Amino acid sequence: MQTVLSNITEEKEFQISEHSTLNESVKLKETPESNLSPRERLLMDNVVHMGHWLTETERDASLTVDLADLESIKNAIMQMQGFIDQLKMRHLDLLRIMDESQSKVVRERSEVMAVECNKILNECQRRKVTLTKMLEEIRIWDRLRKSLTTWLTDVQEKVIDASKVDRADTETLKKELSEIQGIAEIAGEMKSRMDELNERSNALLDNYRADEGHNLSHTISKLNALWSKFNDNVRIRRAVLEAALRARNDFHSALEQLMEWMDGVEASLVKLNEATVNIQMLKDSIKRKKWIEDEKNVRVDINAHKDVIGSVKELGVQLTRRVEDHKEREDLRERLSHIDIRWRHLVGLADAIRTRLLNAQEEWEKLFTQLADNLFWAEAQSKAILEEQPVGGSLARVQEQTSFIEVLFHYRFSFHDSEVHMYTTFT
Repeated sequence: MQTVLSNITEEKEFQISEHSTLNESVKLKETPESNLSPRERLLMDNVVHMGHWLTETERDASLTVDLADLESIKNAIMQMQGFIDQLKMRHLDLLRIMDESQSKVVRERSEVMAVECNKILNECQRRKVTLTKMLEEIRIWDRLRKSLTTWLTDVQEKVIDASKVDRADTETLKKELSEIQGIAEIAGEMKSRMDELNERSNALLDNYRADEGHNLSHTISKLNALWSKFNDNVRIRRAVLEAALRARNDFHSALEQLMEWMDGVEASLVKLNEATVNIQMLKDSIKRKKWIEDEKNVRVDINAHKDVIGSVKELGVQLTRRVEDHKEREDLRERLSHIDIRWRHLVGLADAIRTRLLNAQEEWEKLFTQLADNLFWAEAQSKAILEEQPVGGSLARVQEQTSFIEVLFHYRFSFHDSEVHMYTTFT
């Protein structure tokens, strides 16, 4: 029991001792502000509140802006100007407090706050200059970006919404190719502006690293992607149009060349036909041989163009199937039909001339063979007559010679009639 009471007594003494120690500590920690008069204390409170405001102002002034947002930059400039105006007023207030206060503590605290206020004021002024310069550069960048975006969007629609190659006629394809070439030429000029925009973007990102450049970087990346896509579409569309026109031009060019060749062959055949249709002219073996040689040359040329005719027809049929323009399709069909008719006419005329010349040559060869046979017979009989001389001898010999002469006369008249018939037929 005594032990418990002694413990309680010791605890109370400890509490009393601790309380007295705290009071002494509070007295020791009392600052000079606690001895200020009410007026000085009010001035000190103003200085303290001003310090809090300076801290908040410095924090707000250090906030970053989005480089791609013109409005946020404008607002930041106006906010910075507001901070500058307020800082100047607060600086004057601090100077006034230093003049009015009689307390060294208040004046020292005010002087510290004045230095801090002046430092933050300079920072705000520098930030405003930076933001103003940034605004001018961003305005130029934004105008350039908008002009390029508008142009790219317009020409991209023209390239994408162009008519299908198969459905367009030749004139439409030529017109679209001319437009694409014009766009490509303008794109060459726009490339320099695109390069300028990229340079300005890189400069903004490098010069204002402390501010937000993500949106600006994302915007310029999208524009570069649109630019690349546009160039690809222009190249593809140009290649498609050139290929389509080349195919049609190749066909029309081949068709024109084929028509010119047909004109030349037809002129040769007409001339040859007029010469060989006269039977009397065919008697001239020299001319006949020349005409036969000419006919062979023309026929070789015709045979050599059989594959060309087939290729042109096949190309024309394929092109006719692809072309959806009714007028152009009908025109192609009509030209192909005309080519086919002319080709059959040329082949038929060449065959007729060849048959005529071959028949004449065959008749001449028959006559020549018959004449050669008759000549051979005449020479043989002349030799036989000479061998029969002299006439005379026995009666049997005379009768034999008489029979030989009668047979000779019979064959002579027979050969003569045959020669007359063949010559009459040939002539």
